[in-house]
Amino acid sequence: MKYMMEKFLFFAFLAAPLAVQSASVFKIGNPDGYSSEFRLFRNLGDDRHRYESGYDEEHRSFRDIDGAKKFFSKPVVYTAGKSNDRDWPFVHPVANCEWAGVGVEPKSFKIEFDTPKNISKSGYYFKMGFTDSAPTGGFSMKVSLNGKPVGARGGIYKFGWRNGGFYAPAGANLLSFPLTWGVPSSVEPIKIPAELLKKDGTKNVLEITPDFNRKTRMKIWATYDWLELSDNPDMPKIPDRRAELPAKAIEAMGTEEIVFCTRGNGRDWHWYANYGKSVCSDTGIPQIDRHFNQELFSRLGGKLAVYNLKTGKIRYLIDDPKGCVRDPQVSYDGKKIIFSYRKGDDDLFHIYEIGVDGKNLTKLPFAGNWNDIEPCYMPNGDILYTSDRLNKTVQCFYVPVSNLHRWFREENFIACITVNPDVDNRPEIMPDGRIIYMRWDYNHRTQLGYHNLWTIGPDGYGDMIYLGNEKPGGLYIAAKPLPDKDGILFTLAPGHGMKDHCGNIARAVAPFDPSDPHAFEFVSGEYHPRYYDPYPLKGNLTLATDGEKIVVMSEGGQFYDSFPLPEDLLKTDVETYYTVVQNKQGRVPKCKVLIRNPQPLAPRKAPQMRPDMADFSQKTATVFMQDVYHGRKMADVKRGTIKKLMITQMLPEPVHYHGGFHPINFQGGFALEKVLGTVPVYPDGSAFFEVPASKALAFVALDENGNAVKRMQSFTGFAPGTSTSCIGCHERRTEAPIRKQANPMAYGKLSKIEKIDGVPQMIDYMRHIQPLFDKYCVKCHNPRNANAGVIMTGDLSPHYIQSRFVLAVYGQLNTGFNKWGNQSPYTFGSGGSKLMRKAEGGHHNEKFEQKDLNLLRAWLDTGSFQVGTYAMAGTGFLHNDYEGGSWVVEADIPDSVRKINDVVYAICGKCHKEPNSKPAAFWWNPYQKLRKPDGKGGFTDSKYIRDVLYNLTTPEESVVLLVPLAKEHGGLAEGGEKKSHPIVFRDKNDYEYKKMLSGIREVSEHMKKTSPFQTEKNFFPTKGYIKVLQKCGIIPADYDYKTPVDAMELDEKYFKWQEDNIIKKLD
Repeated sequence: MKYMMEKFLFFAFLAAPLAVQSASVFKIGNPDGYSSEFRLFRNLGDDRHRYESGYDEEHRSFRDIDGAKKFFSKPVVYTAGKSNDRDWPFVHPVANCEWAGVGVEPKSFKIEFDTPKNISKSGYYFKMGFTDSAPTGGFSMKVSLNGKPVGARGGIYKFGWRNGGFYAPAGANLLSFPLTWGVPSSVEPIKIPAELLKKDGTKNVLEITPDFNRKTRMKIWATYDWLELSDNPDMPKIPDRRAELPAKAIEAMGTEEIVFCTRGNGRDWHWYANYGKSVCSDTGIPQIDRHFNQELFSRLGGKLAVYNLKTGKIRYLIDDPKGCVRDPQVSYDGKKIIFSYRKGDDDLFHIYEIGVDGKNLTKLPFAGNWNDIEPCYMPNGDILYTSDRLNKTVQCFYVPVSNLHRWFREENFIACITVNPDVDNRPEIMPDGRIIYMRWDYNHRTQLGYHNLWTIGPDGYGDMIYLGNEKPGGLYIAAKPLPDKDGILFTLAPGHGMKDHCGNIARAVAPFDPSDPHAFEFVSGEYHPRYYDPYPLKGNLTLATDGEKIVVMSEGGQFYDSFPLPEDLLKTDVETYYTVVQNKQGRVPKCKVLIRNPQPLAPRKAPQMRPDMADFSQKTATVFMQDVYHGRKMADVKRGTIKKLMITQMLPEPVHYHGGFHPINFQGGFALEKVLGTVPVYPDGSAFFEVPASKALAFVALDENGNAVKRMQSFTGFAPGTSTSCIGCHERRTEAPIRKQANPMAYGKLSKIEKIDGVPQMIDYMRHIQPLFDKYCVKCHNPRNANAGVIMTGDLSPHYIQSRFVLAVYGQLNTGFNKWGNQSPYTFGSGGSKLMRKAEGGHHNEKFEQKDLNLLRAWLDTGSFQVGTYAMAGTGFLHNDYEGGSWVVEADIPDSVRKINDVVYAICGKCHKEPNSKPAAFWWNPYQKLRKPDGKGGFTDSKYIRDVLYNLTTPEESVVLLVPLAKEHGGLAEGGEKKSHPIVFRDKNDYEYKKMLSGIREVSEHMKKTSPFQTEKNFFPTKGYIKVLQKCGIIPADYDYKTPVDAMELDEKYFKWQEDNIIKKLD
């Protein structure tokens, strides 16, 4: 009612100026900047949120509660004198509007009207007004009268590019908020000659038809303000309400002044890569090494500024031409500002405080040889922030990891309060005292789809999803609580996120189901995401920046961005370029200065201070589960099926070199896991057990045979000394505990984790799993007897361990690789593995012994990793993956490779004439099957995968040598009419055989010296791995990094260092 009254008064004020003396044939709507008088349809913006490519659904579903598809499936016809404004749709679907069932066939709207009794001799004018449109100028509206074209009008709004994004002046979002005001735009009237009007008494038909490029894939639409046919060409003057936004923002803030900073953007494309350095690399290959040991921040200078929205006056609290200011936050009393600052020529970011008058700049006392960023005040005076202090590296890239930390001011210690092996970002205190933050979580699921919002207590207690984590797609980050509602405003960037936390602005208002993709709405419009650091104000207003300008945005996404700023605000004399990843065209973009983190310079209400639940002197926590059978996708699991929970720990990685998993895994997860053991589940589904605190844990429900029924494809952590309960196995967060008459059977029976017989905590494929295959499988599946092309020996191929590679390629494992999490029962690990069924006796009655079955199951249920140590990152194979290419070890010995390929092309090439059929040495595509002649002049797939052709552990066992060698001399070729390969090498003294074997041996020996596998006595990790452990103090500074080491022992020392440094006492 208040909204309608305001609108009425606004219209009354405008009534006199808008009055014109004219004869109107028809008029639909009012020229007022609103579309709300027309037929409205809700939720038309639902499909803006898109899921990760490959997911079952392309985008968020459209909730058609107002019958939009049904309405637009019929002709849109308005009859003057009979129809009313509600019969005319507020939006015209132009192209690719799924909510209207409109593709690329134009949808015409028709208006029927009678010819006036007194026809104007000068003709008539058809006038159209609009409130918004899709962000494109690539369409027009063609108008015809009684089948004859009378004109076309396009260019409703002027669009352009700004700061790398599409600039839509009208907001491009009224489609989602049809009740709000829009930005009025009128096109030139279309003259209609009087002689075109009908004289026979039948109705005239005016038709509006969109015209656009039929090849477009854009969603195009336009919203109407009014339409009129009259004898007066004059257009009404409609005020632009965007001009009111600054005054409304000042009123909402209670001050005219805001604080913001300017800083150079990051030097990489990923949202999280904007501080510190990429890891160290020393391959000696320039196109690879140039990506590493590079600064991720730009040295373009930085300012901390106070700006008056009303007067345009600006004052600088900090102006550092070489430094960088980031992440400011005003204190609750409005007297101080906390921020992260890299001073001058320094390399590290530390947390500082300064008075709002620019005095008393103070570095806070927890600074060290690490980066501290993204600080915020806690209600009790402690400081919350993110830090790379624990020396972790992103597990699918090669830059630092930040986790949430807290400085306990009174006690003077710092503690890491999140357990994520990967990135946490942008913490903020909610009104109820919880911390909301972005958590990136890709435990046995795609690394591209799950970066969502979580909440946690101030001491690390009660980590819980707030929004997202079920359907993949989008980066949810920089959340802030709404000042007058129970909800948040946040940045939502598409896909895998955008650099520097740029994106769309979205809003979620409680109550909502965290897993419901419709729980949020977009505030900013349908154009290229380009906003940073949205700050919610009262009255549904938003303060933000597009990088170049300060922006005030209305509830519906209309914005004002014409605040006068100094011309030199974003200027810099320094040139800095992206150094980590180039764009797809190969050009290296130039870094620039951005306006970031705008917020009111005013006191604000402090949130509650939640009491601390943790006891940091303790090492454990307790967990109670009410009913394991209650949860998502658990309905078909029979009661009594689940006997135990296996508990594993996700482990952080000290160094990584590229976006994939090699060599740690192949078609599997990224984080190594410790198998801690099992706890019992009682017949009623309950469990009560003790867990180690402050560790990233996951649970696997096991049946009576020890097979995985369901795996937790996420992780959780428990603060020390706390007790936590859950309802079931991944239950809905909106559900209450189950009402049961009897006490849970686990009640009062605290279980300790029991080790699994025969299973070490750290499972290493070569040390633990390959011996199983040697014992049970190799006798039938070896290079000399490769049934079905399956080779189960643990020898090294150029890229992978032969047996591990073959198992994956032939679909014997189920790791959740690049999938979407929450897999159905018996589809992950041992529960869904064909290999496991074979080991249980389903393959020629060959059954593993019980301890061996236990070990195999545990390996499968933790992701089937290829190696059990991070020390292998970037080394250990002939071909090692790095950003920018592969470190191809044999490149140093071209003569040895030439020996092999001379034989391949001279001898093998006689029959293997097709390029993909030549068994060339160390082929770039290891997954491809080798092609062979089919006897009919063509080629077909052989049973051999290319990567198993060359055996670099035992060169004489190379398939490429055995297959063409005569059988009587140890080969597989029988000659004659046999179906084997023809005899090429008569015996081992054959010159070509000896030449090829010599080349393979030379490559093998070179690899063992240059890139030894971790089980070799001379194994040494990469320089990057050593540098991280030196930074931790695990390895001395004068260490010769090519000194042989025990890889798993070094890893264990790193994990122990992590555990010991969660808490750090300050002097």
